[in-house]
Amino acid sequence: TFRMLKKNGEPFWVEVNGKAVVWGGRSGLLVFMQDISERKWMQDALRESEARFRDIAESMSDWIWEVNRSGVYVYCSVKAEHILGYNRVEVIGKTPFDFMPPDEREKIRSAISDIVKEKRAIRNLENWNLTKDGRLVCLLTNGAPILDENGKLIGYRGVYSDITERKQAEKELAETNRQLEKAIERANEMAMEADKANQAKSEFLANMSHEIRTPMNAVSGFADMLLDTSLNEEQIDYVETIRRSGESLLFLINDILDFSKIEAGQLDFEKIEFDPELLAYDVCQLIRPRIESKSIEVLCRIGDNLPSMVRGDPTRYRQVLINLMGNAPKFTESGEIQLTLDVDEEEQNRIKLHAKIRDTGIGIPKDKLSAIFEPFKQADGSTTRKYGGTGLGLSICKKISKLMDGDVWAESPSDCRSKQPLNPMPGSVFHFTAWLGKAEKKEALMDGYDVANQIRNFKSSIRSIPLLALSSLMERDAKKCEEAGFDGFLSKPVRREKLYKMLEKIIGKEAESREQRAESDGKQIATQYSVNEDMKHSVRILLAEDHPVNQKLAKLMLTKGGYHVEVANNGKEAVEKYTRSPGEFDLIFMDIQMPEMDGLESTREIRKFESGNLQRIEETSKQHAASSQQLDKPAMHAVQQKTSNKQERSSIKRIPIVAMTANAMKGDMEKCLNAGMDDYMTKPIKRDLVFGMIKQWVFKDKPFSYELRLGHGT
Repeated sequence: TFRMLKKNGEPFWVEVNGKAVVWGGRSGLLVFMQDISERKWMQDALRESEARFRDIAESMSDWIWEVNRSGVYVYCSVKAEHILGYNRVEVIGKTPFDFMPPDEREKIRSAISDIVKEKRAIRNLENWNLTKDGRLVCLLTNGAPILDENGKLIGYRGVYSDITERKQAEKELAETNRQLEKAIERANEMAMEADKANQAKSEFLANMSHEIRTPMNAVSGFADMLLDTSLNEEQIDYVETIRRSGESLLFLINDILDFSKIEAGQLDFEKIEFDPELLAYDVCQLIRPRIESKSIEVLCRIGDNLPSMVRGDPTRYRQVLINLMGNAPKFTESGEIQLTLDVDEEEQNRIKLHAKIRDTGIGIPKDKLSAIFEPFKQADGSTTRKYGGTGLGLSICKKISKLMDGDVWAESPSDCRSKQPLNPMPGSVFHFTAWLGKAEKKEALMDGYDVANQIRNFKSSIRSIPLLALSSLMERDAKKCEEAGFDGFLSKPVRREKLYKMLEKIIGKEAESREQRAESDGKQIATQYSVNEDMKHSVRILLAEDHPVNQKLAKLMLTKGGYHVEVANNGKEAVEKYTRSPGEFDLIFMDIQMPEMDGLESTREIRKFESGNLQRIEETSKQHAASSQQLDKPAMHAVQQKTSNKQERSSIKRIPIVAMTANAMKGDMEKCLNAGMDDYMTKPIKRDLVFGMIKQWVFKDKPFSYELRLGHGT
């Protein structure tokens, strides 16, 4: 083979063959030359392709292989040695099954037989192999069939990918997932156990509260009733001791329940308007009975900038103040307890109030100023033994203040945060801040006062005309109205019956002159109280209570208050008494836990009765109206029938039902209201609370304190 050049200089390859010949007596050489350039180029391309394939095969991380029809390796790349530890010489001539464990061999043989029969490609077939040193490696097999020109299968070629690390990772991941699933399952079990524990705790607290409140209702209630009787000083002291001890126990129960609600995130906050100044004075009034035996003066100082009304939760705000003020008498034997309330900051729609409670008591060590706000912590372990308490009160105050975007903290005399110490003497200063909404400004009543004054100053007979003041403010404004010359005062909203009674009182036929009334009654103005006194003697109350002692107490309390009382010993009896004479009662006090039928079911039955009867009256009214038109009877008959229906409708109007129960847990009030009750109060019941409920639901006075409903008041 020679490389030669054409005339134009282009190279080409020739293959030269020759042989010696004798021709005409002369010897010679016969030469044949053939241009093999194309064949030469094809050979070079093939060698280059083989070299390229070999370089690629040797540089790949995968093992390239080829087997014949019998499954025997006829080629394998150098990676076989890297993966299995066998060199190519040891691999070629053997089958893939020779490197597999026995159990894997049978599985793969079964899987691949159908593929070979159908001449299909091998796709992502996983199989385990034994290395030369006995390790297991997992290979991912991909291969394509090799067919001759007639389509006959003559072998397979493909690649093995070592996926041992991936399989190990998958195994570890699966194990991790399994462990995670077990952990999740255990966490769920623990959560269920925690839920059960919380449920058990809630049930225990509910039962504890119920079981303590039921006898406490009798102890506290009869102590109050006993104080109304003729007692000597020693007996009064005994009864007061019983009453105060009962209240202390009730405070402990309420602290535990409140702490439980806060921990569970179930403490609710109202957003209603209230007077912070009035609330502060009320708190001071509540504290005064606790210091009757001590030489302590209770002071209340209100800042000039304090608004007359704010918007927030008066119950929770009052609760914090009562707790902080209530602590002071425990540790103060003489001196002062002062509540200062002022504005700290102000924004467009809200205002920050700052209350400071200063006392001249034993004080708090500096190192205990933070610890006292932790649950069950007190400044001194002996404090509980000497002064009582759960150690929860200040913790509850702290948490409530945080929920109101404020804070509670304490100062010692020498460690005050303020620039000027409030307490130069021994004692402590507690601070309470809270953000509250600004209330809508209401029109002042000064114009009304001016008009009344001008009328009374006229020289004509108009000066003696009766004047009645209607105010949306509290009844403490009655004094202002009296000074302005009004004869009567009612708080809005005004009930029609109460208005009639008031008008009858100030302009009735037997009304006396202003001077005569002043002399005979000692009063110049008729108020809701005097009207209520006239009205309450006609009020009939249905009391549903199964406990004999509580039944006796409630009946005695109501009858002494001037009300008529009918007793039902259980819920079923209450339903029967009401449905038998629905127009006979003005209010129902309903216990919850009663035999035969509980208070919730009784309420549902009463509401069902009212709804059904009102619907029946409406249908009867329509039928009478239709028959009246058809028979063309006199109009008077229709009017009489209409009047009869109206009277019947009024006799079964929706009666107010108030729960009177020892259940005081979260959700108990909602259960009562959802059953159809109108209000809710917890035992032990107080006379002021009971009479307040009657005023609200019978006389339509302003709603009673939510705090007192739940037994937080004193």
